[in-house]
Amino acid sequence: AVMLLKMMRKQHPIPEVLVVVKVSGQPKQIISQLLKMRSWELGRTSGPFPILQAGQSIGEQPPYPILDASWRVAVNFGRFIAALSAQDVKNNVQPMIISSLPGSEYFVFNTSNKSFRIGNTNPLHWEPPPGSQYSRMLNYAQVFMTLHIVLSAVVIVRAGTVGVLTEFGRTTGVVFEPGLHFRIPLIQNVVIYSTRKVIYEASAQPDQSRANYTDFTVDTTSSDGQQIQINYTLRFYIDKSKAVWIYNNIGNMDDVAEKVVKTETRSLVRNIPKGYTAAQLYGIHVFEVQEQISQELDPRFAANGVVMDEFLLRKIDFTAEYFETLEEKQIAEERIEIERNNLEQEKIRKEQTIVKAEAEAQALRIKGQALRENPQIIQLEFVTRMAPNIKWGILPETGVIPFLDITQQAQETGQPLVPEEK
Repeated sequence: AVMLLKMMRKQHPIPEVLVVVKVSGQPKQIISQLLKMRSWELGRTSGPFPILQAGQSIGEQPPYPILDASWRVAVNFGRFIAALSAQDVKNNVQPMIISSLPGSEYFVFNTSNKSFRIGNTNPLHWEPPPGSQYSRMLNYAQVFMTLHIVLSAVVIVRAGTVGVLTEFGRTTGVVFEPGLHFRIPLIQNVVIYSTRKVIYEASAQPDQSRANYTDFTVDTTSSDGQQIQINYTLRFYIDKSKAVWIYNNIGNMDDVAEKVVKTETRSLVRNIPKGYTAAQLYGIHVFEVQEQISQELDPRFAANGVVMDEFLLRKIDFTAEYFETLEEKQIAEERIEIERNNLEQEKIRKEQTIVKAEAEAQALRIKGQALRENPQIIQLEFVTRMAPNIKWGILPETGVIPFLDITQQAQETGQPLVPEEK
């Protein structure tokens, strides 16, 4: 009512229509209270309604009052909105028809032709003059609403998705394949599920990820008590044959990601690595953990209408203290390895010496055996080993050895055999 009053004031300086409304079985009290008028009563009529000139009686049975320009009447929609005085009536205000509450009777004073009208109305119905600005606005609104209803009936299901048709929130059992479909506006709705591969990723900076659904890393511990953070990526899609079941038991696509994918993956990623040491998770056992998680996720997803395409452990982050300990351990292991290599080298040299000595002893044994069996070899060996620069000769066994007696010669000459030191 306030909006209509503002619209009328925009087109005309003051309201154009004089209306008295009967809203209950006690019109005397209502009119006296709301309209500040003398006590009178409107009777019921049935159309068509007569148009009378000012000052004339509306009818004989039942009696109707005779109105004149001195009466004060009001525009009323169940609440007091505005009132017109006799001066407003004298100014010949242009009329517009305004209606009231359901089943109410109205009484209109038409100042353009000085006539009255009585009748029943529809709730809050306003009929602007044909061709006016408000009439055109009403036509545009009707066209817009019609187009909106028609277009809302059209449903386009894109490639890589399926749509579950619902009616008043309940599934109809109909699943729309990609293409053009129709629904009943305001009654039926279509819930879309993706049959393409959807990426769910847990990382330290989820806001920088380009995955369809993101989450933070999983915090857990290894079997030896080391704190670790696990980053992983998961690809999945909806089994279109289970789309209706998913709607009835889980919800929409976001509910699938939250209630199935997130819940199942984070639980397994948190618990399975606890069976491995930090060193194993730092090494090649990470692939074993990844495969174990993937195998356990597959049946859990399938039970909820979700197909798991691939699970990947992207990264396992350890604490800074663990890396320091790991570095010290690696240095110690490298030193042990160096000492082990040195020990192995000593063993090899010892074995080489033993082998060499055994070879020499074996050679001597063989040589001694040969000498015992062939004594002449000794003479041959003696001759062979004599230095080439030694002058020597062989005397016959019966010959005289020409040795000089230097002792006798020293006695005769009086000189010592060995010269004295000076």
